[in-house]
Formats: sequence, structure tokens, C-alpha cells
Amino acid sequence: MAAVEKGGNLSEVLTHLVAEVAKQVDRAAMFIVKGNAAVGWYARGFDHGDAVKAVTIPLTADTLFRLVHGTRHASRAHVSHSPATAQALARLGGDPQGLLAVPSSCATRSRPSSTATARRKRCLRPPRTSSRSSSRSRAR
Repeated sequence: MAAVEKGGNLSEVLTHLVAEVAKQVDRAAMFIVKGNAAVGWYARGFDHGDAVKAVTIPLTADTLFRLVHGTRHASRAHVSHSPATAQALARLGGDPQGLLAVPSSCATRSRPSSTATARRKRCLRPPRTSSRSSSRSRAR
């Protein structure tokens, strides 16, 4: 996480975050919610990392993205449990088996007293979870 702290702006922080995640998994991608869609922004571990920028997934479609966006809770699943998600991500190539989606939110308002570190902490704050919801996600 030290690398994430070095980011001087939101773009650098998110890039470092994907790089840190990619150290733990084979492939990692960051999607940004714009309007009613999750738009591919940055990826690591793919044959063509820029291909993620061509992926737009409607949040109205029956995908893991819609579930995570709506519940604000992390979720993981086998790709066979979400055919619409698999279809949406097929442009990235490969043969994914497992999926993990983790929501994050970032306050976009600037406050005069804000520092880059304070903005990073707000952006990287994990979503709130309750003990009930975390036990529910483990049972899946």
C-alpha cells in the first residue's frame, strides 16, 4: 500500500492500486462508474491491457457489476454463475474462472483544506459492511 500512498493525484492512486492488486492475482482491471455503466479504465495482466478501455458494461444488465454497484458490498463468483458478466468481459480475452468485484467510492468535491493524502484516504476507504452481510457473502 506504500505505492498507493505515493500517488500524487487520483489517476496515479488508482493506477498504483491496480498494480498492487495485480501482485496478488493474475489479472486485475479497474472500472469507473459513469452514469448507468461501468467503463473500463485500466488493467494489468491482460495480453492487451488497453482493451479494457473499450469495455462498457451497463449497470442495468444482470452482471456482477450491477450486484456490487447496487449492494455496495464486495462479491466473488465463478464465471459460470454470471454468464452476462463473462460475455461482457470476453473482449479482454483469456479464460477467466473466478471473478471478484470490490466497490469503492471517491468524494469528488474539493475542499479548500483538503490535502492529497486526505483525498486518497477518502477514495480508498473500503465500503461499509455489517457482520450480517459479510457472513452472507462467505456462504455463497
